[in-house]
Amino acid sequence: MNAKRYQYSTKSNDFGDTAIFLKKLYAGKIVSEEASAQMIEIMKKQQVQDSLPGKLQYLPDSQYNWQLAHKTGWIPGYRHDVGIFYVREQAFIASIFSKGIDDFVSSQAFADIGMEIFNYMTEKQENNVKTGSVN
Repeated sequence: MNAKRYQYSTKSNDFGDTAIFLKKLYAGKIVSEEASAQMIEIMKKQQVQDSLPGKLQYLPDSQYNWQLAHKTGWIPGYRHDVGIFYVREQAFIASIFSKGIDDFVSSQAFADIGMEIFNYMTEKQENNVKTGSVN
């Protein structure tokens, strides 16, 4: 394998750029509303599930009504998972990148982050129901 293939480039995307892109995608402002919706549906079918949804994949969809439209990337020493969490009627954009961390450790950390986001969203929603708040 050619080591140069995996060299880190400062010209690559970063988490901020990706979060901005996802926000525009969620708002329907990438190409068109229809194209944005189609891209999100494709992202919901992501088959790599060992990062942000690593712990969530074992929760029953019907009980928690959650989905994650996300895109992953991985090469040795680098991992990213970016996406839009949908929990009931809420959306949350996450853009997580790691560099120089053991692959198993980064995968587990991403799964922990995904679970924390999910817990935050469900607790926020339960608190809003108790107080009558919207959002």
